Amino acid sequence: YFSPYHGIVLVQAAGHSRGSQIIYVRLKDNSEFLFIGDIAWNEINIKQIKGRPLLVSLFFLHEDTKHVVNQLNELNRISKEYPEINIIISHDVKSNEKIKNL
Repeated sequence: YFSPYHGIVLVQAAGHSRGSQIIYVRLKDNSEFLFIGDIAWNEINIKQIKGRPLLVSLFFLHEDTKHVVNQLNELNRISKEYPEINIIISHDVKSNEKIKNL
């Protein structure tokens, strides 16, 4: 559920670092942003529900791959059901263009 009011909501997320969060922001102009850090490396990961290579995910990043896949599933659903929400991915240049002039 996303609030009809402007503001910020922090959501605990499974990630490779302690305190990983997803940050939902709704500005006064009603534009919406979901900052997902590096749950995905790019938009394709969300569209294809595909995480990082298993070797990287398990042995280098020590991710909980089950939770990461669950998050990718949910992000995929959100991107389809709420196309007005701009999903911002830390390492994706294309998604970061959406916040360039904020």
